[in-house]
Amino acid sequence: MGRDLIYRGEGVGDMLLRRAFERTLAVAKLIGVAFLVVDAKHGKASWYEARGFTLAGDPDRLVLPVKSIA
Repeated sequence: MGRDLIYRGEGVGDMLLRRAFERTLAVAKLIGVAFLVVDAKHGKASWYEARGFTLAGDPDRLVLPVKSIA
């Protein structure tokens, strides 16, 4: 998931993340899914942390429990 720098600050990243949440929830209805896992670009983990993800060992790997996706 990524966006061009010209769209920085316009909410495109949040829109893409919401779409990923929608797809994850759709798949979770079909199979067991416990977490959404993200391998963030180096140095960008804080963006995901601000959206509820928590670090999972590796400094660039984050997780979010599927049950917390609204």
